Amino acid sequence: MLVYISLFLFFVILSLIYDFSSTQNKNKKNFFILCCVILSLVAGLRYRIGVDSMRYMEVFEKLPKLSDWLSVDFSIANQPLWLLINVVCKSIYDDFVLVQLVQAFAVNILVFRFIYKTTTKYFLVILAYYCIMWWNFNFEIMRESLCVAIYLNILLAYFTHKNIYKFLLFSIPILFIHWFSFIVIILTVVVHFISLKRLIVFCTVVALLSLFLFDANGLFEYFLFLDLFLPDNMTERSVFYLASDDYGFINITIVGIIFILLTQVLYPYLIVSLKETNEEKCKLLVLYMFFIVLRLKLLILSRIVNYWDLLLIVMVVNSFFMHKNTYRMLYIRCCFIYSLYVGIRAFYLPSSLETRGNIGYDCRYIPYSSYLTKQKNPDREYLYNINLY
Repeated sequence: MLVYISLFLFFVILSLIYDFSSTQNKNKKNFFILCCVILSLVAGLRYRIGVDSMRYMEVFEKLPKLSDWLSVDFSIANQPLWLLINVVCKSIYDDFVLVQLVQAFAVNILVFRFIYKTTTKYFLVILAYYCIMWWNFNFEIMRESLCVAIYLNILLAYFTHKNIYKFLLFSIPILFIHWFSFIVIILTVVVHFISLKRLIVFCTVVALLSLFLFDANGLFEYFLFLDLFLPDNMTERSVFYLASDDYGFINITIVGIIFILLTQVLYPYLIVSLKETNEEKCKLLVLYMFFIVLRLKLLILSRIVNYWDLLLIVMVVNSFFMHKNTYRMLYIRCCFIYSLYVGIRAFYLPSSLETRGNIGYDCRYIPYSSYLTKQKNPDREYLYNINLY
């Protein structure tokens, strides 16, 4: 736990020194690079941390080396480019830690590049990324986070040149890392041809209808219809998510819905309403709000929201320093602080996988363990044995 707290305090201090002070310091860029390296090393050198990481480790152990690439069993449901990364790493060094390091450095370098290109308040954004996204991107959704990081950097060129065809062309590789990315790619292309006002109207109407009309049976029938067009493994995976306790349908009270709308939908809408930012960015934030509402019914849609979380963080942080202290900005700042709290809480509290009443923290991540010591945590191993084997 000390590792996580130390990183949090480090980012807070850097933010106070460089983001909230007018003092110019030539070491700012050096500290920015240092933050990237530290987060990559802490993530890459972790030892048996993260349920998804353990699943990827199991697959890695079954894979051949590069010389036997043709014998790879693609039925293990991973996309070929991700498998190729694993096979190449295994050929270099037959230990999953190399995959972790490659993935962690690739994801964090690309994320930090996006931050560097979109804001001057680096460390406040890094702090938010650390609290809300970093642990999930590096410990759990390793494939998806790589797609998100690549997607964000493709967006940089799209925001500048507005060439949707180049965006589509450069997005093709991520389809071979994680199939779910095709939804985000298609959505980005579609909204390019729709005006912002029409998109807001459409998303508002559909989102409101979804709160009252969406049900599990209807979506199951829809995905069975998609079986005519999608590969079997995609359809099976989608139906699995619908039936899953962790990703499927949820029941939420009216009070809960209102609270989420106020803290996660109105919040980005106020950023869009400032009307002082790139219209393409605003369109993606509208999609973000749309899927936040749909997520009230179906948790798996968090996978889509992941692609735009960092964009929202950057736009929110930029707004802090561009506008005066109005009630609107006070509300946005309060929601930003609340989002940090939610991220920290999600990281610390026991996960939905935990069934033991005596565990008061998320032993998937706490305490931190590295490959330097290779210490197994009994509570963590028990959780893995129950859920993986």
